[in-house]
Amino acid sequence: MRVKVVVEVDEASRKYKSSVIYLTSPSPFSGVRICVTLKPSIAITSCWPRWPDLIEGRRAVWVASSYSRDFGGRRLYSYGIRLELGGRARLPVVV
Repeated sequence: MRVKVVVEVDEASRKYKSSVIYLTSPSPFSGVRICVTLKPSIAITSCWPRWPDLIEGRRAVWVASSYSRDFGGRRLYSYGIRLELGGRARLPVVV
């Protein structure tokens, strides 16, 4: 399984904008836990496709099940989360 994390920051205002967490696999998956722990200065203001299944303090957990998609002539299985973020960023951002 491959995991890709992208964090978007407004460089001029030095504020977090969003983050995308994307899982891709050559085989279907179900029940995969995606855990995100945020620093106290960062807040989730919105998320897609849904809010976390569990929130414990600064930690958010989603239980992911893949959906299939055709990509470059082959079938892949994916799941993604988009988080809208608020908070001041210290540049450079390290994930």
